[in-house]
Amino acid sequence: MRLWFALALVAALTGPAAASDEDGVVEPTDITAKLIDDDLSDFFKPKDPFLGFIGKNYQRLRIVYTSIRRDGKNHRLYHVTGTSQVKANRCDFEGEIVIQKITTRPTNDGDEFEQEARQQYHVIAYGTIEAKYELREDPKQKASGVFSGAVQTYFYINQDQRMLYHDFEFEPESYWSNNQHTGSWTPYGNKAASKEANWGDHGIPNAGDLNADYHEFSPSETYKANGWEDFFKGPGEE
Repeated sequence: MRLWFALALVAALTGPAAASDEDGVVEPTDITAKLIDDDLSDFFKPKDPFLGFIGKNYQRLRIVYTSIRRDGKNHRLYHVTGTSQVKANRCDFEGEIVIQKITTRPTNDGDEFEQEARQQYHVIAYGTIEAKYELREDPKQKASGVFSGAVQTYFYINQDQRMLYHDFEFEPESYWSNNQHTGSWTPYGNKAASKEANWGDHGIPNAGDLNADYHEFSPSETYKANGWEDFFKGPGEE
């Protein structure tokens, strides 16, 4: 992120005119116009392999982005290629991520966990990139369709005015997750067969009782046979 903008942004967010609620949380500021011309493609790339599910039985969904490229003219638009896999069925896809809004807010001085993050990671502001996506699988491939929905990507700004991917969490009853995709998969030619399909980095949004742990993502044994077997293997087990 451009240094001159980061300095102006932090000053505006932390100044006396910044509005906050009764808990001291400052209202997010829309900074889309300031950042939209920066290449934000790296923020849509997960730090760890995506975790995902499809359908009511939480069948494991494996999504891999092989490339993300900002459009040369429309800087809200990012072109994506990748692969999806459910059980043994693997499909190639291509599509788009379109940024809708970018917001940010300063750290909350009244929140002990945010203050801990401020001390350890020198965080001075948090931000969110809100976008929509459509990923079209190759219709020539077996059991193919279209993924569509919304994604939220989180970042923070440190005291060195750097905009960084948000990959930590200090609250004891939570764990960090990013690139949270919520949406559906619809097979070609059969809209009635659409299924919920969500994925994310380090965690999955709206995972219901699939996740059995508050401290990290850990699938429930109820769904072990739906593609989550590797989570139940001990050290050294194949």
